[in-house]
Amino acid sequence: MKKALLASLLLISNAFPQLPQNWSPNFPQATTVGSINAIAEAADAYYVGGSFSRLAGVAVQGIARVDKATGTVTPLGAGLTGGTLTVNAVAVMGGDVFIGGTFTAVDGLSASRVARWDGSAWSALGSGANGSVNAMAVLGSELFIGGTFSSVGGVSLTSRLAKWDGTNWLAAGAGFTSTSVPTGGLAVAGGELFVGRGAQVQKWNGAAWSNVGPATDSISGIATQDGINIYVVGGSTCRHWDGASWTTLKTFDEFATEVAMLGGDVYVGGQFTNYLERWDGSAWHIVGGTGVDQYLTMVSQVGGAVFVSGDLTVTDGVKTQGLARWNGSTWSSIFEDLDGGLNGDGYSIVELNGKIYVSGSFTTAGKIAASHVACYDKTTNTWSALPGSQGGSLVAHDGELYACYWVDQPLPPYPLTVAKWSGSAWVTIGNLEASLSGNMASIGGALYVFGDISTANGTPINHIAKWNGTTWSDAGAGITLNADSFVQSMCQAGGQLYASTFNDISVSELQTSHILQWNGGAWVTHTGNITPLVNCMTAMDADLVIGGTFVSINGVPCDNHVARWNGSTWSALGTGVAIDGGVNVLKYTHGLLFAGSQNTVEPLQEWNGSTWEQVGGGPNWDVWDITVVGDDLFVTGSFTEAGWNDLESETPIPAPSSSYIGSYPLTPEVAIEQEAGGGLVDGSGAVYLGSFAPGVSSPGMTFTLRSDGTIPLLGLGVVKAGANPGDFTVSALPSALEDGATAAFSISFTPSSAGPRSAVLRFSSNDPDENPFDVTVTGVGSGSGSAIAFWRQNWFGTSDNSGSAADTADPDGDGTSNYDEFAFGMDPTADDSPPGLRVGVNGGSIELFYTRGSSAASEVGFEVPWTQTMNGTDWTYGDDSEQVLSDNGIRQEVKVTVPKGTADRRFVRLEVW
Repeated sequence: MKKALLASLLLISNAFPQLPQNWSPNFPQATTVGSINAIAEAADAYYVGGSFSRLAGVAVQGIARVDKATGTVTPLGAGLTGGTLTVNAVAVMGGDVFIGGTFTAVDGLSASRVARWDGSAWSALGSGANGSVNAMAVLGSELFIGGTFSSVGGVSLTSRLAKWDGTNWLAAGAGFTSTSVPTGGLAVAGGELFVGRGAQVQKWNGAAWSNVGPATDSISGIATQDGINIYVVGGSTCRHWDGASWTTLKTFDEFATEVAMLGGDVYVGGQFTNYLERWDGSAWHIVGGTGVDQYLTMVSQVGGAVFVSGDLTVTDGVKTQGLARWNGSTWSSIFEDLDGGLNGDGYSIVELNGKIYVSGSFTTAGKIAASHVACYDKTTNTWSALPGSQGGSLVAHDGELYACYWVDQPLPPYPLTVAKWSGSAWVTIGNLEASLSGNMASIGGALYVFGDISTANGTPINHIAKWNGTTWSDAGAGITLNADSFVQSMCQAGGQLYASTFNDISVSELQTSHILQWNGGAWVTHTGNITPLVNCMTAMDADLVIGGTFVSINGVPCDNHVARWNGSTWSALGTGVAIDGGVNVLKYTHGLLFAGSQNTVEPLQEWNGSTWEQVGGGPNWDVWDITVVGDDLFVTGSFTEAGWNDLESETPIPAPSSSYIGSYPLTPEVAIEQEAGGGLVDGSGAVYLGSFAPGVSSPGMTFTLRSDGTIPLLGLGVVKAGANPGDFTVSALPSALEDGATAAFSISFTPSSAGPRSAVLRFSSNDPDENPFDVTVTGVGSGSGSAIAFWRQNWFGTSDNSGSAADTADPDGDGTSNYDEFAFGMDPTADDSPPGLRVGVNGGSIELFYTRGSSAASEVGFEVPWTQTMNGTDWTYGDDSEQVLSDNGIRQEVKVTVPKGTADRRFVRLEVW
């Protein structure tokens, strides 16, 4: 008999906790969220610290590595995880990376304001500092830190400044009793440490402190290359110590807070007009062609360059993502350019021939210039521009792409251009006029442009213009609106053509919407005085669904701003959409209704027929339009992230970046488990429900139905087929199951006659790959024959004790004979092990627990003898007593008790015959 060993394994990750992310990673925005405060250089990488949660588009918390060769940003474990999540200083010494700041934990490890990364793991440096660490400097083999702390590592005389020798914290002389060291307050030159704090510069020569010159004005930063010429900034001035006296080099018009040196030149940054200026020894200059255009939080010399940080997206024409590198002649970025999305809002998105077209306020798409209209090819993950259009709305009609956009004019009516993309240029097909609104829809083979359209190519139009491929005509017969109203949306549902209107749009307390219906010759009012507005409409099967900002329709409350017309009545469509804004767009696909809204909580939701649910964590801001390519949902809007985040945790984890466009897979996936972790395979194997007398029902065997896809399982049901479907009963299933959810159901067996019984249970769903999901169930109706004969018949199709069905045979090659498989209720066709034995002591008894087959209990002998010596003949039988703890008709849980005896040991075993 084989023994089974069970082990438990605990895995501890040094990376960010992972939430299930199904949104496409193809549209990141390479931005930095938070401030960059410090940078240090190693042989093959830069280490960047700050208060950021995203660095150049990558989710990292406060500290990250940037590869010099590739620009790839990688986290160092989970980064900062406790306290105020800020790094003020970074240093590299002896191959290790040191950080200082206001944090109290790193990667889940307690570390008070200072920590070390050895290339694979974080460690604390003793008990750390009791206050903020603002600055770091390496002098020889010692790391100096400065800040607001009064003690480091519990060592005396370490107020405001301390040093780490690689093993211990030490004081540097008598330390300082007052006045903190600022973030730019440490500099090293000529084997000496210079400290600028308060109004005094001091020097440490390795043995003692001395003042450098008399006191000067308040100091926030210090720089020196030779230890003689020292430059400090503070307030709004930059001052120079030449070894004999202080000289003011410049008084800026705002704060000057940062200073660094490169090649003998002095660089000063801050909040003043030019933000960064260079002193060449005789004059001040802007750095680079156009300089920087944002307030700087750091100016630091690292290696052969000066690094500056702030709210920088482009520096002198170079995309810099919050951190820019100046080598003395040109600006550059150290980050890999991850931009894959848009750099501004998307307003309209459509699919045509498998490609995605989007319009909006953006000027770049991915890494290319794209003025307001761009095309995304999913198969190649590439963007291309469609120049010449002003954006506006897009529609795919009759296999071609159309755009509708305004042309500037000082007074209404304004020119509204309708153009068709030829593959290389936009070709105008309509010169329309409107004063308030213009939009498009492709319905029933015709292109409609609607709003308050007044003319189309000179033809008078009453709000709706129709293009038949060659000419424009008026399609607004019957519409009567005032000058402050227009047609907002159109669609076809249930064979009927509908339109909605915005009425009295400029007076908020008078705003209403009407639903219009085309009667074959004119528009007539279907539903009037909807308050306030209907923004959009779509067909859901034969029903009309509308969305907007309205809260009721025909007296029916619609607090969620979505309503359905089923051909005879209006009803609200659940609750939960547009918590703090209106519904902008509705899209019905894959059996689900998607709603995009102006909603900072859940701006993209899906209706599964009974409830609204957020879509995969959703975008973080407004969704303006939705389209579908195959099994992928594409959305565009004002969002910059899409997916799950965990901003409420101690370590905020942002959602994946998705810059104004996002893609979510629409893939349902059904799974069925017989036991926890025991997944079934569609159409493979069988589940045995046991042996029972005809007319006697088995206990229900519990199964778990899982929704493992990215969208809900819909249309759930089960049909019984096979030889004996009436002998098996399945409990009720839900009609829909949200993605990630589970539902328990049971199957019971009531044989109608003796002998082997079987059925195929065909579970239906919207999973295209496993619809139906087939589960074969079997059982035995017990009769005059033996239980093992019925068991053989069920598994091998014969009751004969011969061949692969013989008691001694082992057809599955797992080392367990058929007889033992029958005894323990196992599957003789699967490679598995007999259930393990559990042994314990209870008072004066030894208790042994095991599992056996229910039908085997009356035909197989089970006994538990004991011995003191393990001698082959020294086994005592007949002292055991047996208790069946549970019996589900398939397996029994059994407890056997034997005397413990008085010796210090006793051996027991389970025998089967």
